[in-house]
Amino acid sequence: MADAADTCVLLPIVSPASVDCLVGVAVDVAGPGGRLRALTAVPPGASSADVRAARAMLATVEDAVARLHTDPSAAACLSTEVVEADHPASAVHDAAARDAVDVVVMGWHGSGSASSSFGGIIDEVVGRSRVPLLMVRQGAVDPTGLVVAFDTDQLHPAGRRGLVLAGAVAASLRSARGWPVTLLQTGAEEFPELPDEIATLTDRIHHDPRRRHDAVAAIVEPTTMVVAPVAPTVAGLRAATTRLNWAVGAATLVVAIDVGPVGPRETLAAVSLDVTAPEPREERPGRRGVSLTISSADPVQRRPVMAALSDAGEVGAVRTWWAGRDSRPHLSITVTVDHMTGSDAIGAVMAVTDALPELVGARVRYDLVDAPTPLRVQELRPMGPLGELDWE
Repeated sequence: MADAADTCVLLPIVSPASVDCLVGVAVDVAGPGGRLRALTAVPPGASSADVRAARAMLATVEDAVARLHTDPSAAACLSTEVVEADHPASAVHDAAARDAVDVVVMGWHGSGSASSSFGGIIDEVVGRSRVPLLMVRQGAVDPTGLVVAFDTDQLHPAGRRGLVLAGAVAASLRSARGWPVTLLQTGAEEFPELPDEIATLTDRIHHDPRRRHDAVAAIVEPTTMVVAPVAPTVAGLRAATTRLNWAVGAATLVVAIDVGPVGPRETLAAVSLDVTAPEPREERPGRRGVSLTISSADPVQRRPVMAALSDAGEVGAVRTWWAGRDSRPHLSITVTVDHMTGSDAIGAVMAVTDALPELVGARVRYDLVDAPTPLRVQELRPMGPLGELDWE
């Protein structure tokens, strides 16, 4: 995106239901001195009643800016427009080209179909867009923190632009709202250098090698806003609108799609999409083991880390070691928890490590492992001064 003072955000409005959430994201992404362009479309030759209804819908944007942002510059940089267009997507593309828009923010209701990802209008916008897009699915409650969830593959050149977009969006939201940020890297254990837009968001990185939706499900709370970069492909968008969407649950999801500037694209609405994947089955709680591998430029103090982790479960199997070509010391710890699913177990442990000052600057990897069988006393029979123990 452009510098904050020059950022232009386009906000197409289709329904007034999600205006507050969209305005909040759009104004914060635009930043101080940025420009916000809100528009809605009516078909050519629309009746005067339809035009009045469209103007009334844009008036809700003006009201939301006034209510949610006390900074008068936010309202001063807002403009609204009702445009005539054969298709709402055409109105978005024309406005993006005319106003030199840097990013489009659109609302999404959180469901797709066998023939579309986000829905016909948004798919048409994504398929033809030459500017980055943010698809916002509003959560059940107002968010109070950010999780930026990205995959190792997105650290390579092909996916890096989308990751930079997600980082810039998270930085804007953090600056405007003072929210804490959690970085969650998923996928293979390969650590190319992070873009500055990501590396400066927080002081540690959590690495869960599982698939992104499984990792997100482990740490998301209803008060979380998840920012997830997604490739502008059918497979990438389908993953976002099914598994990642389900993993986020009642939280707010922002899908960051960097698709521009590019040449002409085939519209997604014309692409045959796979049938929506089945919803994941619910995992039964039980005894779970979580293995942590902590790497840091400086040796980590074991005792305070172990003491803090003991609040999450039973701590064991502690060792310090060095990887072959990696000069950083590694600390391995296993934490065993009871009556939890695997995702809940990782989430409970991650909540502890995310707050530990001893892990500033560290990278923490989480793996589910077989939990040791608890050693329990079956019977105690007196026998001499020491007695005799029978173990299961």
